Amino acid sequence: MTSNAPSHHAAIVATRLGGPLQTITVPTPSPGPDEVLVRVLWASPTPFNNWQKDFGLAVAEWPAFLGENSVGTVTALGSDVTSLDVGDVVFGYTHGPPKVQSFQEYIVVPARRLGRVPASLDPRAAATVPGNFITAWWSFTHYLGVGLPYDLPAKEKPARYDEPILIWGGATSVGQYAIQILKQAGYTNVITAASPRHSILLKSYGARIIIDYRAPLADVHAALLDAANGQKYMKVLDCVGHDKKTIALYRDVVAAGGTVALLLPVQISDEKGEVVSAQSVDSDFGDFPEGVKSVGVRTHFYQTDEELYEKLQPEVMPRLFGSGVIKPNAFRVVEGESLQERVDESLRHLREGLVSGEKLVFAVDA
Repeated sequence: MTSNAPSHHAAIVATRLGGPLQTITVPTPSPGPDEVLVRVLWASPTPFNNWQKDFGLAVAEWPAFLGENSVGTVTALGSDVTSLDVGDVVFGYTHGPPKVQSFQEYIVVPARRLGRVPASLDPRAAATVPGNFITAWWSFTHYLGVGLPYDLPAKEKPARYDEPILIWGGATSVGQYAIQILKQAGYTNVITAASPRHSILLKSYGARIIIDYRAPLADVHAALLDAANGQKYMKVLDCVGHDKKTIALYRDVVAAGGTVALLLPVQISDEKGEVVSAQSVDSDFGDFPEGVKSVGVRTHFYQTDEELYEKLQPEVMPRLFGSGVIKPNAFRVVEGESLQERVDESLRHLREGLVSGEKLVFAVDA
């Protein structure tokens, strides 16, 4: 189908390893049979974008196109697409080749990677959802063996509903979605490590106990064990992934036979605590005790589960957020006179650790 999209559009790219961002002009592609053309309205950055830019993580070639989370308007449909219409406002996680990356004015995306933004959901809040919601869901179902029905809240309690599950970094975007998903699926013994200032929010989302990760190590260990009635944990989701700031704090309370799923990359620091490398290849993440399995979460692999790929973004996301069963993250709009300034400022805030308990979003089409 034809559209009124321009022949070319602006895209923000990382020019080289550790180099500056740059605005370039690229051809606006036409959608293939199962794809749609989307005019991007809002995007939300992630720490992964800085790892790409500063460390070259998962960059096949330079310049590197960035951005995986977006909200936009469908402007053209491929010949086989029946699930969406021109004019629909959609949100999606679209990690992949340059044409799907969201820090540009137009993207071409398989329809299965998009869902309609519910009328009740602010488009800016919708931009906080896709990648981190999918990360939480995929971590549970694929890596940690936590069963989740597509229709939440669950109609029946899961078999091990009271098993202690540890979410490290509950105030992160992924952490907030993880806690809510577990509660709505019927899990009642969710323990999280987070700053105490987020306790009220996280308890409302379903965390039973919030542990202050900044307490002395012995106190953290004691609190973790006490929260689980003296048990060590069989299931841990680490939403931060840092050798000293997270792994070292809970490593010894994971049970033999247990699994730790870590968001990638795992940050490796020197004696001063400065991050010097990023571990993202399959290996023994975190030097855990014998019998503990540690795995790195690769969100884009959710597409290998055909049923999940068909349902999660097109059906499940719109339903859960439209009904209010799952709440979006609080968001902060990053301002700037140009798209490049807004991307630069967003990545700076993430790099300098200036974000807590909220998600950054910025306008692409401003």
